[in-house]
Amino acid sequence: MVVTTAVAGFQPSPAVATSSFSTSLPFVGQRKITGRLDINMPANTALSVRLTAPSGGTSLGNVNLDVTARDLVIAVTPPFFTNVTINYIFTPTVAAGVIPASSRTVTFTVAAYP
Repeated sequence: MVVTTAVAGFQPSPAVATSSFSTSLPFVGQRKITGRLDINMPANTALSVRLTAPSGGTSLGNVNLDVTARDLVIAVTPPFFTNVTINYIFTPTVAAGVIPASSRTVTFTVAAYP
């Protein structure tokens, strides 16, 4: 993701990327989806994600990620995740300056809920 829009006197515009997935998992009972990064974001930047909730679940909206697993969707009951949309939002501040190119891995996990 590359931030290409910055107006003098204002914070840079966030960069946004979208993907989706579908899967069928053999589970019984409620589940949640968590997300975490392999490495924290550089200073004065944030990466948040928003997942659409699979049927029966509740999305927690935009959640800032770091190396700690964060709940993204809770109370999922059916065994199917169909067309779950993932929105990634990278938000830098002016204080971040020029950031060298780097990468982060986002790990999503389906776990027992609550």
